[in-house]
Amino acid sequence: MLASLQTVSNQAHQELRWMEQHIKKMKLSPDSLDSMVQQRLQNKPIQYILGDVPFGPLNIKVRQPVLIPRAETEFWTNQLIDTIKTKFSPTLSRRPLNILDIAACMPSSSVNIVGVDLNRDAVQLSTENLQSADTLIHNHVSFVCDDVLEQEFPSKEGGEGRVEQSVLRYEDPLALIGTGLGPHREGDEAIDDGLDFYRRISRIRRDLVHREHLVALEVGEHQADKYKSERAVVYTE
Repeated sequence: MLASLQTVSNQAHQELRWMEQHIKKMKLSPDSLDSMVQQRLQNKPIQYILGDVPFGPLNIKVRQPVLIPRAETEFWTNQLIDTIKTKFSPTLSRRPLNILDIAACMPSSSVNIVGVDLNRDAVQLSTENLQSADTLIHNHVSFVCDDVLEQEFPSKEGGEGRVEQSVLRYEDPLALIGTGLGPHREGDEAIDDGLDFYRRISRIRRDLVHREHLVALEVGEHQADKYKSERAVVYTE
């Protein structure tokens, strides 16, 4: 119990230091601190209050209600970059690598990336982050607002019960828990596990990519075993 309280106290002091650093960096009025603290007391994520978050070598803007990048996503993105370099580096000198990023960027002058999301706010924020990035990659990255899977995106874990209340209150619910998809049927059993997004990718992946190419999925920590047979690289949160 005491250890938990100490952890909470340490986190609170760290967040207060971040707020003070943000005020100094942005040259805001010292009175801004009280407003930021009040927002945090309302359970607003600290990333939204500060307006940006580190992600690999980047410092990217975040804005409600666009999903906040998690540290786990940053970790596996770096792993995926290493995998891509290992798998495709022999061909990059001859032709660029094309990446389709659904609902999520690994910029490089030897890579062409198209990011797709059905949330216009996410596409707009991604475009703003691109404009703030190295100008060398601007011609190699683009973002499109579309639903390439022709369905709403369910959660990586499925169900509101597994999502923190602060996340449900401020972040895009469509990106977190989905809507209206109903249970998935396996024989006579109805299973509402939030994995229809991934099943759809599994069904159409042969039309999206060539056999020698790569499909990478981010799933919840208890879902990876279900995709070992899908010939996909699976990363867990």
